[in-house]
Amino acid sequence: MHDPWVSTSPAGAPCGSAGSGPASWNTCRPTCCDVGPDPAPAGRRDGDRGRVATARLPVPRRAGAPGRPSRHALEHDNRAQGGATIRDVRRIVHDTVKAGGAPYDVAVIGCGINDVWRAHQAGREAEGVGPEEFADLYARTLDVLVSASKEVLCIGETAVGAGAVDLGAVAEMNNTLAAYNTIAAAAAATAGARYVDVQQAFQNAAENLPPGLSLWTDGVHLSELGATLLARHVHPQLARLVGTYSQPTQPVPARRIDG
Repeated sequence: MHDPWVSTSPAGAPCGSAGSGPASWNTCRPTCCDVGPDPAPAGRRDGDRGRVATARLPVPRRAGAPGRPSRHALEHDNRAQGGATIRDVRRIVHDTVKAGGAPYDVAVIGCGINDVWRAHQAGREAEGVGPEEFADLYARTLDVLVSASKEVLCIGETAVGAGAVDLGAVAEMNNTLAAYNTIAAAAAATAGARYVDVQQAFQNAAENLPPGLSLWTDGVHLSELGATLLARHVHPQLARLVGTYSQPTQPVPARRIDG
């Protein structure tokens, strides 16, 4: 996703990053943990893509006792890191879980844009992550998240537009991103996680937008319109998962994952 993220947050707040939270396996308050790119201010052009994650979630809220939070408040802990690749996401997730920042009700991960983009940026080619390394680290990261979460939602990378790289290289970069998204989708299926594909939706929308409108501020970082499109595709899955834990649940044992 632009800059990898992991997190958890109150109902109504954006959800999109890897992180720790006070929720337990049998908490009545759903906890959302996201891993992937960090939200970047509109117009930022520092070479580190940030994605705005999902919008408001329609999670039922009930008034708690005086001095106590709503029983169905969504807790969100954002561990996003600008410019991160899967190497960074792997470290963030591993360190967070090892430090006791789990378990979670829902974990969300999105990564890949920087892994691919770096190979197209002069002077930063060595920071790029090849497909084999990406596949290995993504799978390892999912293993840790699955062991620490009731549900894991993987979000594929969006397409890029003009401005991200030389105009002639946009199609090449999107083809490479599609391959990385395929890797992520396969890893999600193997790990038993859910996957949301958004790349084709972005490419279709970009081709049909009227002049003057764009899904990006610079071809990589999402504009408000791009963030809205992303939210529309991610929201149904995330809301469904979060809604599952808006009622008291029985404890779910963590699955042991080595590595």
